[in-house]
Amino acid sequence: MGDDSGAVLNQVRSDVTELRQLGEQWGLTSVEINSCISSAFKKKLTIATSEEIAKILKLKNKWSKIRIAFRVWLAFIIIISGLTVIVTQVEYVSNIVDKVTQPYDYYIMRAARLVSLPLHEKYNISSYHNKECLIENPYYEVEEEEEEVDCFRCDGIDSVRVTRLKDENELTDDAFFEPVLFRGLQKRIITFMDIVNLINREEVLQDSSLLLQQSSVDWMKSLNDLTQPGALEDVYAEENFHIQWTSRRMATSKFLKRLFPRPSVISKNLEIIIEKDLYISGPGAGGVPLETGTGTTFYIQGSGSRTLSFTPQTGCEDTCFAFDVTTEPGDVVIFPDSWYVELLANEEDEVSVSFVGRTG
Repeated sequence: MGDDSGAVLNQVRSDVTELRQLGEQWGLTSVEINSCISSAFKKKLTIATSEEIAKILKLKNKWSKIRIAFRVWLAFIIIISGLTVIVTQVEYVSNIVDKVTQPYDYYIMRAARLVSLPLHEKYNISSYHNKECLIENPYYEVEEEEEEVDCFRCDGIDSVRVTRLKDENELTDDAFFEPVLFRGLQKRIITFMDIVNLINREEVLQDSSLLLQQSSVDWMKSLNDLTQPGALEDVYAEENFHIQWTSRRMATSKFLKRLFPRPSVISKNLEIIIEKDLYISGPGAGGVPLETGTGTTFYIQGSGSRTLSFTPQTGCEDTCFAFDVTTEPGDVVIFPDSWYVELLANEEDEVSVSFVGRTG
Protein backbone atom coordinates (compact mmCIF):
# COMPACT_ATOMS: atom_id res chain seq x y z
CA MET A 1 0.00 0.00 0.00
CA GLY A 2 2.90 2.40 0.87
CA ASP A 3 4.64 1.72 -2.41
CA ASP A 4 1.44 2.54 -4.35
CA SER A 5 0.96 5.83 -2.47
CA GLY A 6 4.61 6.81 -3.06
CA ALA A 7 4.33 6.09 -6.75
CA VAL A 8 1.18 8.21 -7.02
CA LEU A 9 2.84 11.08 -5.13
CA ASN A 10 5.90 10.97 -7.39
CA GLN A 11 3.68 11.03 -10.45
CA VAL A 12 1.76 14.04 -9.13
CA ARG A 13 5.02 15.90 -8.41
CA SER A 14 6.28 15.11 -11.90
CA ASP A 15 3.04 16.39 -13.45
CA VAL A 16 3.13 19.61 -11.40
CA THR A 17 6.75 20.26 -12.35
CA GLU A 18 5.98 19.69 -16.01
CA LEU A 19 2.98 22.06 -15.84
CA ARG A 20 5.07 24.80 -14.17
CA GLN A 21 7.76 24.54 -16.83
CA LEU A 22 5.16 24.73 -19.56
CA GLY A 23 3.54 27.80 -17.91
CA GLU A 24 6.86 29.60 -17.63
CA GLN A 25 7.54 28.94 -21.32
CA TRP A 26 4.19 30.51 -22.15
CA GLY A 27 5.05 33.57 -19.96
CA LEU A 28 2.44 32.97 -17.28
CA THR A 29 2.80 34.35 -13.78
CA SER A 30 3.08 32.11 -10.70
CA VAL A 31 -0.54 32.90 -9.72
CA GLU A 32 -1.82 31.95 -13.18
CA ILE A 33 0.27 28.76 -13.20
CA ASN A 34 -1.08 27.72 -9.75
CA SER A 35 -4.64 28.44 -10.87
CA CYS A 36 -4.23 26.29 -14.00
CA ILE A 37 -2.69 23.42 -12.03
CA SER A 38 -5.51 23.54 -9.45
CA SER A 39 -8.19 23.62 -12.16
CA ALA A 40 -6.59 20.74 -14.12
CA PHE A 41 -6.26 18.40 -11.12
CA LYS A 42 -9.78 19.21 -9.90
CA LYS A 43 -11.26 18.28 -13.31
CA LYS A 44 -9.18 15.10 -13.55
CA LEU A 45 -10.23 13.96 -10.09
CA THR A 46 -13.88 14.74 -10.86
CA ILE A 47 -13.81 12.61 -14.02
CA ALA A 48 -12.05 9.75 -12.23
CA THR A 49 -14.55 9.91 -9.37
CA SER A 50 -17.52 9.89 -11.75
CA GLU A 51 -16.15 6.87 -13.61
CA GLU A 52 -15.56 5.02 -10.35
CA ILE A 53 -19.09 5.77 -9.15
CA ALA A 54 -20.51 4.57 -12.49
CA LYS A 55 -18.61 1.29 -12.18
CA ILE A 56 -19.86 0.77 -8.63
CA LEU A 57 -23.47 1.49 -9.66
CA LYS A 58 -23.21 -0.86 -12.63
CA LEU A 59 -21.83 -3.65 -10.43
CA LYS A 60 -24.56 -3.11 -7.84
CA ASN A 61 -27.22 -3.19 -10.59
CA LYS A 62 -25.83 -6.47 -11.93
CA TRP A 63 -25.84 -8.15 -8.53
CA SER A 64 -29.33 -6.78 -7.89
CA LYS A 65 -30.62 -8.52 -11.03
CA ILE A 66 -28.90 -11.75 -10.03
CA ARG A 67 -30.48 -11.61 -6.56
CA ILE A 68 -33.94 -10.96 -8.05
CA ALA A 69 -33.57 -13.87 -10.50
CA PHE A 70 -32.41 -16.18 -7.70
CA ARG A 71 -35.35 -15.17 -5.49
CA VAL A 72 -37.83 -15.77 -8.35
CA TRP A 73 -36.26 -19.18 -9.05
CA LEU A 74 -36.30 -20.11 -5.36
CA ALA A 75 -39.93 -19.02 -5.01
CA PHE A 76 -40.86 -21.10 -8.10
CA ILE A 77 -39.15 -24.20 -6.66
CA ILE A 78 -40.86 -23.72 -3.30
CA ILE A 79 -44.30 -23.29 -4.93
CA ILE A 80 -43.87 -26.33 -7.20
CA SER A 81 -42.58 -28.44 -4.32
CA GLY A 82 -45.47 -27.34 -2.12
CA LEU A 83 -48.06 -28.10 -4.79
CA THR A 84 -46.46 -31.51 -5.42
CA VAL A 85 -46.62 -32.39 -1.71
CA ILE A 86 -50.25 -31.24 -1.47
CA VAL A 87 -51.33 -33.16 -4.60
CA THR A 88 -49.55 -36.37 -3.58
CA GLN A 89 -50.41 -36.33 0.13
CA VAL A 90 -53.93 -34.86 0.26
CA GLU A 91 -56.27 -37.45 -1.24
CA TYR A 92 -59.23 -35.25 -2.17
CA VAL A 93 -56.91 -32.70 -3.85
CA SER A 94 -55.25 -35.54 -5.75
CA ASN A 95 -58.66 -36.77 -6.93
CA ILE A 96 -59.62 -33.29 -8.12
CA VAL A 97 -56.34 -32.88 -10.05
CA ASP A 98 -56.75 -36.34 -11.63
CA LYS A 99 -60.28 -35.51 -12.69
CA VAL A 100 -59.29 -32.16 -14.20
CA THR A 101 -56.20 -33.43 -16.05
CA GLN A 102 -57.63 -36.77 -17.18
CA PRO A 103 -58.91 -35.47 -20.58
CA TYR A 104 -55.43 -34.09 -21.27
CA ASP A 105 -53.33 -37.08 -20.12
CA TYR A 106 -52.77 -38.32 -23.67
CA TYR A 107 -51.64 -34.90 -24.92
CA ILE A 108 -49.35 -34.33 -21.91
CA MET A 109 -47.65 -37.72 -22.27
CA ARG A 110 -47.38 -37.34 -26.05
CA ALA A 111 -45.73 -33.92 -25.64
CA ALA A 112 -43.31 -35.37 -23.07
CA ARG A 113 -42.34 -38.20 -25.43
CA LEU A 114 -41.81 -35.81 -28.35
CA VAL A 115 -39.65 -33.51 -26.22
CA SER A 116 -37.53 -36.50 -25.16
CA LEU A 117 -36.74 -37.54 -28.75
CA PRO A 118 -33.44 -35.56 -28.92
CA LEU A 119 -32.31 -37.31 -25.72
CA HIS A 120 -32.92 -40.72 -27.30
CA GLU A 121 -30.80 -39.69 -30.28
CA LYS A 122 -27.96 -38.24 -28.17
CA TYR A 123 -27.68 -40.74 -25.33
CA ASN A 124 -27.61 -44.49 -25.82
CA ILE A 125 -29.72 -45.91 -22.98
CA SER A 126 -30.76 -49.06 -24.82
CA SER A 127 -29.20 -51.33 -22.19
CA TYR A 128 -31.68 -49.95 -19.64
CA HIS A 129 -34.67 -50.03 -21.99
CA ASN A 130 -34.17 -53.73 -22.62
CA LYS A 131 -34.26 -54.71 -18.96
CA GLU A 132 -37.47 -55.23 -17.04
CA CYS A 133 -35.76 -54.57 -13.72
CA LEU A 134 -32.54 -52.60 -13.28
CA ILE A 135 -31.84 -53.83 -9.73
CA GLU A 136 -32.93 -57.25 -8.53
CA ASN A 137 -34.09 -57.38 -4.91
CA PRO A 138 -33.92 -60.95 -3.54
CA TYR A 139 -35.94 -59.94 -0.45
CA TYR A 140 -38.85 -58.61 -2.45
CA GLU A 141 -41.49 -61.07 -3.55
CA VAL A 142 -44.51 -60.10 -5.56
CA GLU A 143 -47.70 -61.62 -4.27
CA GLU A 144 -49.95 -62.28 -7.23
CA GLU A 145 -53.50 -61.29 -6.51
CA GLU A 146 -56.25 -63.15 -8.26
CA GLU A 147 -58.13 -60.63 -10.34
CA GLU A 148 -61.76 -61.10 -11.17
CA VAL A 149 -61.97 -62.12 -14.82
CA ASP A 150 -64.57 -60.42 -17.03
CA CYS A 151 -65.93 -63.10 -19.35
CA PHE A 152 -68.64 -60.89 -20.84
CA ARG A 153 -66.48 -59.64 -23.73
CA CYS A 154 -65.66 -63.14 -25.00
CA ASP A 155 -69.04 -64.74 -24.28
CA GLY A 156 -70.60 -66.20 -27.42
CA ILE A 157 -67.63 -65.51 -29.74
CA ASP A 158 -66.50 -68.77 -31.34
CA SER A 159 -64.43 -67.61 -34.32
CA VAL A 160 -62.44 -64.77 -35.85
CA ARG A 161 -64.46 -62.55 -38.16
CA VAL A 162 -62.77 -62.46 -41.55
CA THR A 163 -63.09 -59.46 -43.86
CA ARG A 164 -61.40 -58.02 -46.91
CA LEU A 165 -61.81 -54.24 -47.02
CA LYS A 166 -62.49 -52.56 -50.34
CA ASP A 167 -61.02 -49.35 -48.93
CA GLU A 168 -58.76 -48.46 -46.00
CA ASN A 169 -60.96 -46.20 -43.89
CA GLU A 170 -60.48 -46.04 -40.14
CA LEU A 171 -62.89 -48.07 -38.02
CA THR A 172 -64.38 -47.24 -34.63
CA ASP A 173 -63.20 -48.96 -31.46
CA ASP A 174 -66.43 -50.99 -31.39
CA ALA A 175 -65.18 -52.96 -34.40
CA PHE A 176 -62.41 -54.52 -32.30
CA PHE A 177 -64.50 -55.90 -29.43
CA GLU A 178 -64.13 -59.26 -31.17
CA PRO A 179 -61.13 -60.68 -33.10
CA VAL A 180 -61.10 -59.53 -36.73
CA LEU A 181 -58.85 -60.76 -39.55
CA PHE A 182 -58.25 -58.22 -42.35
CA ARG A 183 -57.08 -60.11 -45.43
CA GLY A 184 -54.19 -58.44 -47.29
CA LEU A 185 -54.38 -55.20 -45.29
CA GLN A 186 -50.57 -54.98 -45.09
CA LYS A 187 -49.61 -54.25 -48.70
CA ARG A 188 -45.89 -54.99 -48.37
CA ILE A 189 -44.59 -58.50 -47.71
CA ILE A 190 -41.77 -58.42 -45.11
CA THR A 191 -39.20 -61.22 -45.33
CA PHE A 192 -36.22 -62.27 -43.23
CA MET A 193 -33.88 -60.38 -45.59
CA ASP A 194 -35.95 -57.18 -45.22
CA ILE A 195 -35.20 -57.32 -41.50
CA VAL A 196 -31.50 -57.93 -42.19
CA ASN A 197 -31.29 -55.04 -44.67
CA LEU A 198 -32.97 -52.70 -42.18
CA ILE A 199 -30.43 -53.62 -39.48
CA ASN A 200 -27.54 -53.08 -41.91
CA ARG A 201 -28.85 -49.62 -42.83
CA GLU A 202 -29.57 -48.33 -39.33
CA GLU A 203 -26.69 -48.12 -36.84
CA VAL A 204 -29.09 -47.93 -33.89
CA LEU A 205 -30.29 -51.48 -34.63
CA GLN A 206 -26.71 -52.79 -34.58
CA ASP A 207 -26.28 -52.06 -30.86
CA SER A 208 -25.07 -55.20 -29.06
CA SER A 209 -27.33 -54.39 -26.09
CA LEU A 210 -30.44 -55.18 -28.16
CA LEU A 211 -30.68 -58.70 -26.79
CA LEU A 212 -33.30 -61.16 -27.98
CA GLN A 213 -36.05 -61.99 -25.50
CA GLN A 214 -36.16 -65.58 -26.76
CA SER A 215 -33.73 -67.55 -28.91
CA SER A 216 -33.67 -71.28 -29.61
CA VAL A 217 -29.99 -71.24 -30.67
CA ASP A 218 -26.75 -70.22 -28.98
CA TRP A 219 -25.33 -68.46 -32.06
CA MET A 220 -28.04 -65.80 -32.10
CA LYS A 221 -28.30 -63.70 -28.93
CA SER A 222 -28.74 -60.12 -30.16
CA LEU A 223 -30.65 -58.50 -33.01
CA ASN A 224 -27.44 -57.76 -34.91
CA ASP A 225 -26.68 -61.52 -35.07
CA LEU A 226 -29.33 -61.76 -37.80
CA THR A 227 -26.83 -60.10 -40.14
CA GLN A 228 -24.21 -62.84 -39.82
CA PRO A 229 -23.09 -64.27 -43.20
CA GLY A 230 -25.24 -67.27 -44.13
CA ALA A 231 -27.74 -66.62 -41.28
CA LEU A 232 -30.78 -67.37 -43.46
CA GLU A 233 -29.33 -70.70 -44.61
CA ASP A 234 -28.59 -71.58 -40.98
CA VAL A 235 -32.19 -70.76 -40.04
CA TYR A 236 -33.50 -73.19 -42.68
CA ALA A 237 -31.05 -75.87 -41.54
CA GLU A 238 -31.77 -75.43 -37.81
CA GLU A 239 -34.47 -77.61 -36.30
CA ASN A 240 -37.16 -75.73 -34.37
CA PHE A 241 -35.56 -72.29 -34.92
CA HIS A 242 -37.37 -69.41 -33.22
CA ILE A 243 -36.47 -65.95 -31.92
CA GLN A 244 -38.41 -63.10 -30.36
CA TRP A 245 -37.15 -59.55 -30.06
CA THR A 246 -38.98 -56.84 -28.09
CA SER A 247 -38.28 -53.22 -28.99
CA ARG A 248 -38.64 -50.95 -25.96
CA ARG A 249 -36.82 -47.91 -27.37
CA MET A 250 -38.51 -45.15 -29.29
CA ALA A 251 -35.67 -45.05 -31.84
CA THR A 252 -35.74 -48.80 -32.62
CA SER A 253 -39.55 -48.93 -32.70
CA LYS A 254 -39.51 -46.03 -35.15
CA PHE A 255 -37.44 -48.11 -37.60
CA LEU A 256 -39.69 -51.15 -37.15
CA LYS A 257 -42.63 -48.92 -38.03
CA ARG A 258 -41.14 -48.47 -41.50
CA LEU A 259 -41.65 -52.17 -42.18
CA PHE A 260 -44.84 -52.61 -40.14
CA PRO A 261 -46.81 -49.34 -40.20
CA ARG A 262 -49.93 -48.72 -38.14
CA PRO A 263 -52.83 -50.65 -39.71
CA SER A 264 -54.98 -48.19 -41.64
CA VAL A 265 -58.15 -49.37 -39.87
CA ILE A 266 -56.87 -48.21 -36.45
CA SER A 267 -57.88 -44.64 -35.64
CA LYS A 268 -55.09 -42.07 -35.55
CA ASN A 269 -56.56 -40.83 -32.27
CA LEU A 270 -55.33 -44.03 -30.60
CA GLU A 271 -51.79 -44.07 -29.26
CA ILE A 272 -49.57 -46.94 -30.40
CA ILE A 273 -47.45 -48.23 -27.51
CA ILE A 274 -43.68 -47.96 -28.05
CA GLU A 275 -43.08 -51.60 -27.07
CA LYS A 276 -43.29 -53.85 -30.13
CA ASP A 277 -42.48 -57.53 -30.75
CA LEU A 278 -40.85 -59.24 -33.72
CA TYR A 279 -41.16 -63.04 -34.16
CA ILE A 280 -39.09 -65.09 -36.62
CA SER A 281 -39.61 -68.85 -36.85
CA GLY A 282 -37.97 -71.39 -39.12
CA PRO A 283 -39.76 -74.24 -40.92
CA GLY A 284 -41.30 -76.68 -38.47
CA ALA A 285 -40.70 -74.45 -35.43
CA GLY A 286 -42.87 -75.12 -32.39
CA GLY A 287 -45.59 -72.90 -31.01
CA VAL A 288 -44.96 -69.83 -28.83
CA PRO A 289 -47.29 -67.57 -26.79
CA LEU A 290 -47.89 -64.02 -28.02
CA GLU A 291 -47.27 -60.98 -25.82
CA THR A 292 -50.69 -59.34 -25.95
CA GLY A 293 -50.73 -56.77 -23.12
CA THR A 294 -53.91 -55.25 -21.67
CA GLY A 295 -55.26 -53.21 -24.58
CA THR A 296 -56.08 -53.92 -28.19
CA THR A 297 -53.40 -55.98 -29.94
CA PHE A 298 -52.68 -56.10 -33.68
CA TYR A 299 -50.79 -58.98 -35.28
CA ILE A 300 -49.23 -58.58 -38.75
CA GLN A 301 -48.08 -61.56 -40.80
CA GLY A 302 -45.03 -60.25 -42.64
CA SER A 303 -44.20 -63.42 -44.57
CA GLY A 304 -44.97 -67.12 -44.33
CA SER A 305 -48.19 -68.55 -42.95
CA ARG A 306 -49.08 -68.97 -39.28
CA THR A 307 -52.06 -70.15 -37.24
CA LEU A 308 -53.15 -68.17 -34.18
CA SER A 309 -54.88 -70.12 -31.41
CA PHE A 310 -57.32 -68.28 -29.10
CA THR A 311 -57.95 -69.88 -25.69
CA PRO A 312 -60.32 -68.54 -22.98
CA GLN A 313 -58.69 -67.01 -19.93
CA THR A 314 -58.75 -68.90 -16.66
CA GLY A 315 -62.25 -68.72 -15.24
CA CYS A 316 -63.96 -68.27 -18.60
CA GLU A 317 -63.68 -71.84 -19.90
CA ASP A 318 -67.40 -72.52 -19.32
CA THR A 319 -68.69 -69.40 -21.08
CA CYS A 320 -66.13 -68.68 -23.84
CA PHE A 321 -64.87 -70.73 -26.77
CA ALA A 322 -61.45 -71.69 -28.12
CA PHE A 323 -60.82 -71.25 -31.85
CA ASP A 324 -58.02 -70.87 -34.41
CA VAL A 325 -57.38 -68.69 -37.47
CA THR A 326 -54.71 -69.05 -40.15
CA THR A 327 -52.96 -65.96 -41.52
CA GLU A 328 -51.26 -65.42 -44.87
CA PRO A 329 -48.60 -62.81 -45.80
CA GLY A 330 -50.07 -59.32 -45.48
CA ASP A 331 -52.91 -60.36 -43.14
CA VAL A 332 -53.64 -58.34 -40.01
CA VAL A 333 -55.50 -59.70 -36.96
CA ILE A 334 -56.79 -57.20 -34.38
CA PHE A 335 -58.22 -58.48 -31.09
CA PRO A 336 -58.93 -57.40 -27.47
CA ASP A 337 -57.28 -58.87 -24.36
CA SER A 338 -60.04 -61.43 -23.68
CA TRP A 339 -58.07 -64.55 -24.70
CA TYR A 340 -54.70 -66.19 -24.36
CA VAL A 341 -53.20 -66.20 -27.85
CA GLU A 342 -50.52 -68.58 -29.11
CA LEU A 343 -48.68 -68.98 -32.41
CA LEU A 344 -49.01 -72.65 -33.31
CA ALA A 345 -46.17 -74.63 -34.87
CA ASN A 346 -44.93 -73.39 -38.24
CA GLU A 347 -45.95 -76.19 -40.59
CA GLU A 348 -44.75 -74.38 -43.72
CA ASP A 349 -41.43 -74.94 -45.51
CA GLU A 350 -40.55 -71.25 -45.29
CA VAL A 351 -39.48 -68.76 -42.62
CA SER A 352 -42.31 -66.96 -40.83
CA VAL A 353 -41.90 -63.27 -39.91
CA SER A 354 -44.54 -61.82 -37.60
CA PHE A 355 -45.04 -58.50 -35.81
CA VAL A 356 -47.11 -57.58 -32.75
CA GLY A 357 -48.08 -54.07 -31.67
CA ARG A 358 -50.55 -52.68 -29.14
CA THR A 359 -52.68 -49.59 -28.63
CA GLY A 360 -52.68 -47.62 -25.41
